Order: sequence, then C-alpha cells, then structure tokens
Amino acid sequence: MAKVYRFIFMYETYWCVQKELEAEIQLSNASQNVNEALVSPESIAYTTLFHWEDHCLECAAPLCYKTCSLYNPRLDKACTRLKYGMCKTNRINNGLLGYSVDLRFKKWGKIETVLYAKNVTVSNHRLLNFIDDKLGQISMKQASILSFFLLPVAIPTRVYASIRRRLLKKISSKCDVLRYDDFLIACFSPDPEGFGLIIEIRDENTMIYRDSLKIEHGNNVFRIPIESIFKTSNNTTHQFVISVYPENNIEARLIFSYLDFVKYKNGSKQQTVKINQQSPKVKCVAWDLDNTIWDGVLLETDAQKVEMKTNIKNIIKKLDERGILQTVVSKNNYDDAWRKIQEFGLDNYFLCPMINWEPKSTNLLKIANNLNINIDVFALIDDSQFEREEVNTSLPQVRVYSDKHINDLLKLDEFNVPVTEVSKNRRQSYQLETERKIASISFEGKYINFLRSIKMEMNIFIPKNQSDIERCLELIQRSNQLNLSTRRYSKHEFIELLANPDILSVAFDVKDRFGSYGIVGFASINDSLEPPLVLDFVLSCRVAQKKVEHTFFDWLAKFYEKKGYTCIQARFKRTQKNDALYKILDEGPFIMIENQNDMQLLELEVRNKIIADAIIDVKVFF
Repeated sequence: MAKVYRFIFMYETYWCVQKELEAEIQLSNASQNVNEALVSPESIAYTTLFHWEDHCLECAAPLCYKTCSLYNPRLDKACTRLKYGMCKTNRINNGLLGYSVDLRFKKWGKIETVLYAKNVTVSNHRLLNFIDDKLGQISMKQASILSFFLLPVAIPTRVYASIRRRLLKKISSKCDVLRYDDFLIACFSPDPEGFGLIIEIRDENTMIYRDSLKIEHGNNVFRIPIESIFKTSNNTTHQFVISVYPENNIEARLIFSYLDFVKYKNGSKQQTVKINQQSPKVKCVAWDLDNTIWDGVLLETDAQKVEMKTNIKNIIKKLDERGILQTVVSKNNYDDAWRKIQEFGLDNYFLCPMINWEPKSTNLLKIANNLNINIDVFALIDDSQFEREEVNTSLPQVRVYSDKHINDLLKLDEFNVPVTEVSKNRRQSYQLETERKIASISFEGKYINFLRSIKMEMNIFIPKNQSDIERCLELIQRSNQLNLSTRRYSKHEFIELLANPDILSVAFDVKDRFGSYGIVGFASINDSLEPPLVLDFVLSCRVAQKKVEHTFFDWLAKFYEKKGYTCIQARFKRTQKNDALYKILDEGPFIMIENQNDMQLLELEVRNKIIADAIIDVKVFF
C-alpha cells in the first residue's frame, strides 16, 4: 500500500501519496526555494472552519465510476481529480496553520468546501487541527488493518468524516459573514506559465459570486473584499459552497498557505506583506511620462512640441510580446496626458493607468490591487530621483530604474522571460478581465442586462470529430445536476447513438466576449416519433444560470415547429441530485403528463416562448 500522509482538518490531505509528490518535486526543479508566506498569521484576528476536499467539475459519483475514462481510484475507491492528493508541506512555513498544502489539479479537478460560518482564532484553529490530526491518524491505522484482511478500507475514514461534518454543523452558529474583511488567497505557483484560477461561491443552486484570478509564476496573494461577495448582511446558517479550480482544465500545480475568510486585527490588513524581497522576474513595468516616455514636461511645454523618445515604442512592444504587463504612474493632468498617450499610439499597452497627484507608491499599490498581482513584481521607470527614492523607501519590493537605463531594459536578466503564445496574449487577457469586472459592476442587480452585455454566442452542431465526441461522452458520464436521463453510455453505446439515423444528436459550445467555455452541452432527440422525444440533455455546470439551457430548449422548440410539430416531449428521470434541471424544465414551461415513480414524461408546446428576450445569439451548423 502506498505511503499516505495524515488526516488534516484544514484540507483533505489524508489521501496524499508521498511517493508521487516526491516524484513531482524532482521533475519540477524551478523555483523550489520558497520559505515564508506573504501573510503573517499574527495579522489575523479570526477565521472560519473549512475542510477542503477533492471534487470533479462534472461529478456524477459513484454512477460515473464504471463508465468514465477519467476515473482514477484512490485507496477508498473514490475518484480523485488531483494528481497526488493534497499534501502537507513546509515549503511555505508561515501559513495560517503553520504549513502549506501542495496539490496538482488533473483534468476536471477542483477543490471544494462548505462555509459553516464559525469564527475561530488562529490559535483555536490550530488546536482543532491538532486534535483532528490525531483522530485522523487513528482512522488511517484502522484502514490499514482492514486492508491487511482485504476488508473495505474506507469504513473508518468515512465514519470519521461523517462525525466531523456533524460536529462542524453543531458547533457552527449563526454568523454575519460581513464580519470578515476578505476572502484571502495566498499561494505559490511553481509552474512557469500563468493561468486563471476560478473562484465560485454558491448558496444552494444560486451562484452568488464568480471570479477568475490571474495566477503567475511565484507568489500570489489575493484579497477579495467580503462586500463584493455578499452584497447584504447574512445572519445565517446557510452552508455556502466554495469551489476553486483552474480555467480551461489546466493541470496546474499550486501550493496554498491561505484559502480562508479572515478578519484582520486592527490596522493589520495593509501590513500583512512580510517579504521585502524583489521577485526574480519583472511582471509589470510602471512608466513615468515627463522626460521618460517623452521629452519635456507636458504642463510646461506646448503639447504639439512634445515628442516621444527614440526607441520607446519599440521597447514597449517588445516588453508586451514577452508578456510583461505595463502601466503608467505620472503626476500630470489625466486628460492632457492620456490624449498625448493616444496620439503616440500607446494607449492599448497600458493597464490601469494612474495619472494624478498622489504619491507614486500609493498608485502602485492601487494598480497591484486592481490587477491582482503582487507588488514585488513591479518595476518603475522614472527620470526623477525624488520619485525613485520615494518608491524605494515605501516599497522596497519594487525595482526602480532611471530614464538612462531604458535602452538596456531588454538586456537585463529580470526582464528576460520566456516568450510563449500565452505570454503574447497576457495583456489582452487582463484587459478582457477588467472589462468583465466593470460590466458586472455596472449591471449589479440587473443580471439579465449583464448577460446581454457580455454578448454570448451558442454554436449548435453534430459532433463528428474525435475530440468533440470524447468531450460529449465525458459530459454524459459525469454530469449529474443538469442531466435529463442520467443515462451513462459506454463509448461503444455512445458511438451507436450518434450513428442512429432516427436520432438527432447535437452538441453546443458557448462563448462570450471574455472567452470560450468550450463544449458545454449535448442532447439526443428521437425525431422518428411523433411528437419528437428528447432522450438525453446534459449541460455543464460551468454555464449554469446563464440562460444557456433556456436558450437551447427555445431553439429546439422553434426547430421542430418549422418541421410542422405542435409539441415536443422529454423523458425526465428525477433524482436527488438533478432537481436544479427540474426547476429549469418547470420554468420552460414543460408540463408533466405522466409520472411513474421517478420517471416523468414532460411536454412542451412549441409555440410557447421559453425565454422572453434573446440573450444568446444562436448559430446552427448542420
């Protein structure tokens, strides 16, 4: 039996396989010297009790275990979507609990927890962790004994997990979640390429918060203000579900030291950054304007006579190609300075520009917060020794360079970063993310208007190539909450379904102006019957509550109305887990005409309008 770590209260680490972790560390030699977390536990007044677990984005456990090609059993035969589990490590030795957790996501992997809203101090949290650690060791020893006698090894750990859940519910009391300051995320990324990390928070079936954080190589700290998650006070015992996973199924490795709701001690929030060292590589260049990007002082010179310095535009382009973000910090009148930047054709290169009369150190912190990147990855280019010294004194993590070094920047090691397709598009991805956040804020309380503003598109087609077929099969095998029939096809059965001339099988992908979600849905309809009968409909939870399902059924009704039918039917198998789809069908409006045990026959008149406004642009390719 593979050696595993002990059971830990904070994370589900008792399934960590030590041998696989050690192999991972040996394969990844880059940036292994991580010593101290960016956030000190001494700055935290209290936090909440979490238990992070390994989950799948399209989970239909245990029904999917026999059919899914991604099924990867751990010791208790449950599927794991983490390469070696969650492993306790001391590489970052100053996290909330005095250690950090090392994990690598596999395809469709996520970690998930429930917010029980129980406030505890850091010392009490560590005490509970110690007790849980000891009890976990006992359960794992019992499991080892059972495995020796070829008995089910999961019994002790599952019993203990059940006891722990009941205990958490019992000790948790009503709590105003707005008493916290932030949802604090601190992690180290050993991987050289950046990626998006999705954070989702749900209350029952309602998504109350969703964001994508830009993870870069090295240290990452994000403080999500509690007010941006919970809009109103919630004196509640609601068990909010929190999910964390990489965008686009990237098999990313992360080492977490914080993944918690926290309340800071008085005045501690802005003092939590402990490391004054500069990052090995520059990830964001902040440009001064007067006598730096251009010759002269704009407010003291005829604007028409102000000329851009030689080679500046080429250097800015080269930095952009390397994936180094760029911004502006300048003491100037915003309108005049930005007009000149536009005139020189540089406006698209600069993110979150700060052109005002505040201290440049203050502006740099604001930019770092807006971009969700650490201050230690910044470099300031400024002709003024006063401004360089002000930043150097206030933010020693920031590199500073005079205007005389501009032509040498591209030769310096800290600006020498690998150029990849991802890095070439990094600035655009940050621009799109900024637009998405602005759009979300602008339409707060008007969700339909927000959906309309992001210009969603749905492409409906018949899956034919191998990758599309495999993606549809994955959805059918693993999706649970938004699954009409819950039928689990084998690969052979699914190929036969697609080849059946009496059945229309369609897939659909979705994208918006921020990017593509990929293939998110599949449906099969027997249109040799009258009326046509929907056999299968499955939808990824990634696009749930975006009116995608309503739009698809609206299209399907119109499709068959044009063929002369007056209605379509759907055979729905109701389970404990797909109640969310039932509510959607009920809103349809589908009418139940038969009900036998858990099997229901639903009917929809095709003349009925399912969705009041056309939110999603639908295109058909067959």
